Amino acid sequence: MDKPHLIYNFDEKGIQTEHRPPKVLSVGETVPAISSARSSITTLLGCGNALGTQIPPYFIFKGQRMYDELLAGSSHGASGTITESGWSNTQVFLKYLDEHFLKFMQRSSPDQPVLLILDGHRSHVNVSVLDWAKQHNVILSILPAHTSHILQPLDVGCFGPLQRIYNSECHKFLRASPESRITRYNVCQLACTAYTSALSPNNLRASFMKTGIFPFDCQQVSANQAAPSHAYQPPTC
Repeated sequence: MDKPHLIYNFDEKGIQTEHRPPKVLSVGETVPAISSARSSITTLLGCGNALGTQIPPYFIFKGQRMYDELLAGSSHGASGTITESGWSNTQVFLKYLDEHFLKFMQRSSPDQPVLLILDGHRSHVNVSVLDWAKQHNVILSILPAHTSHILQPLDVGCFGPLQRIYNSECHKFLRASPESRITRYNVCQLACTAYTSALSPNNLRASFMKTGIFPFDCQQVSANQAAPSHAYQPPTC
């Protein structure tokens, strides 16, 4: 396909309110750092295309009822829903595709096919999702198992920076407001800042290029990267 605006990658990332403080150099003592207590997961659904355009973030909060306050301070276009666990499922994924992905993806008409690259999680690969894709002219390309670290653009070049930026935003928030804590009511604002920066046009384009998806280049991923692991052989004396 020679139309980068029609090539998308979708992925999910779990975000905890517990974050990793930045590293500080010191001599002879341990430097204390402010951090939130461990709590539940909020899942972030991310997507972007090979042209460098990001789909706004979509959040899955843990809870029984969706409140507008959960999206307070979010970036433009961000949306979300709730589940009992805070993780995604088939129903949520279909809701995301139908109400969020279709709304923001770029194509001139519904007759124009769109390629959506994603992993083979069971919530992504089932009859209801395949029926939806066929109805809306979306071609699903499922990545082989255990290859996301080399073939999935968001994993390769975006979600790493996203985690680092999110950790930094959490640290700044807690340093500015030591009496506060990070909860599901402010995680969206902090994660949106990280998402917007991490899924920048440059990062998205570089990620699709590094995986060899666009421009298509089968030499970007070597056979050794996808080779099976070998059993450990202890050295012989």
